[in-house]
Amino acid sequence: MDKNRLTEMRFLPGHALLRKPVIAIAMLTLGALAFASSGASARDRRDRDEANEPTTNQVIDVADASIARFKADLRLTPDQEKNWGAVQTALHDMAKRRADRTAKLRDDRAAATQRSDARDSKDSKTGDGKTGSARAWTTIDEMRAEADATSAHADDLRSFADVAGPLYDSLDAVQQRRFGGFVHGYFSEARE
Repeated sequence: MDKNRLTEMRFLPGHALLRKPVIAIAMLTLGALAFASSGASARDRRDRDEANEPTTNQVIDVADASIARFKADLRLTPDQEKNWGAVQTALHDMAKRRADRTAKLRDDRAAATQRSDARDSKDSKTGDGKTGSARAWTTIDEMRAEADATSAHADDLRSFADVAGPLYDSLDAVQQRRFGGFVHGYFSEARE
């Protein structure tokens, strides 16, 4: 076809009329697909969230990298290095305990959800409506878990203060500011 013929076709009235139904059908199809998939989206999102959670080892590796960066930022003198080992070990151990607590909490929540889902599925099949010993993760469970985490965090903070005291006392003013900034960020992150 030559160029003039193509230009003429674009402006034919019938051509524009054919385009509107095609667009309308495409939009209706997309809307129907979005509506059909929205029912399972909450469960899929929960499954994706669980799949995207870092493993205990990944959390510890990130913490170890953060600890190494902290040490480099402090620019310790050879005298100060003598007190670093205890601080590094304490920070690593706290990260491990925190990762273990987080993994246990995640497992407990998942187990409660699975028990509840299994019970709901069984109830819907039998129709008896009875509630067994299996129950979902509740607000009370969440409050207890938060209290346990807060208590563990307080214990970690107290023991770290005891271990870090000798190193902190040997630092100059600039190093102490860096130390304070790291500790604030490290322990604030642990609370989340």
